[in-house]
Amino acid sequence: MKGQMFLNFRYFSKFSQSLIDNIFLLLAEPRKNSAVDTLELCLKTVTPMLDTMKTIPANMRRAAAKGFINATDCADYLTKKGMPFRDAYKLTGCMVSDCIAKDKTLEELTLDEFKGYSTLFENDIYDAIDLIKCCEGRTSYGGPSEASVNNQIRLAMDQLAAWEANNA
Repeated sequence: MKGQMFLNFRYFSKFSQSLIDNIFLLLAEPRKNSAVDTLELCLKTVTPMLDTMKTIPANMRRAAAKGFINATDCADYLTKKGMPFRDAYKLTGCMVSDCIAKDKTLEELTLDEFKGYSTLFENDIYDAIDLIKCCEGRTSYGGPSEASVNNQIRLAMDQLAAWEANNA
């Protein structure tokens, strides 16, 4: 359940980090135009929306899967099994295209369907393309892993505290 919470938060995280960065930029500049006024109005609108927003984890997971964020992991799986890099990525692109045409996700393909693309696929493909594991493997700055999201939150809180200390 813990991983599910971060899967839900991840997709809001990049937007919120960008919003926070822009807020600090706007607040740091002198009021030459109405940008700060516009920001204040937006915050008054967004805050109640976020307070009353209800997330539906099943819908968020379905939307994440339809975004094929695990396609890279599928291609990496094939390269680890010995397929040349270029071929693995081309094949995965074809798989994604076929999935889109059939309104399916990679996770919904049967093992026989996977094997129809390559005999390198085995039952462990489902573990390799698991959305939570894929996200947890992306640990770079701004990435969706739990550690990265926690770091982004900490950095935002530190920036806010520093701004409040300088502008109190």
